[in-house]
Amino acid sequence: MTITEFNIASASWFRPELVLTAGVLLLFLLDLGWKKSRYRVLILTLGALACIGIAAGCLAFQPIESRAMFNGMIASDRFATFWKWLFLAAGALTVLIAARSDEFTSPRIGVFYALLLSVVLGMFLMASSLDLADFYGQRALDLKKQGSPGHALQSACFAIHLPELRHRWL
Repeated sequence: MTITEFNIASASWFRPELVLTAGVLLLFLLDLGWKKSRYRVLILTLGALACIGIAAGCLAFQPIESRAMFNGMIASDRFATFWKWLFLAAGALTVLIAARSDEFTSPRIGVFYALLLSVVLGMFLMASSLDLADFYGQRALDLKKQGSPGHALQSACFAIHLPELRHRWL
């Protein structure tokens, strides 16, 4: 089996994450589409809960045996599945609490739900990760590509804002 075939076969085990990704995009589109509807919060809340429910359904029918996916970067196993269920429950509870809250007004609730689903997606990927250095290594590689000018620019920006940060937090 070639690497491409292995990665394509991995996509069938990656369904809950794909559903969450599609849900984030769908919520952004729903947020744009229903700007002045009386039922805006209800539509967006039901959309977020439906996305979490479909992801839960995909997770429920996922095979139990362990399997490495995408060149061994992530895995589908019992440990990851346990945490994914916990993250889905926390996401659903947060959606239900936010729907009744006065903290998020109608114009802001759609973006909040989309960001919430993307956070749940990130937690899914972290729970499935076989090597956390893969995620943190990308940041180090990006800094290395920048080289000395990028590092100097970041240091200069930090030095400019350091007195302001010190004054604010100390």
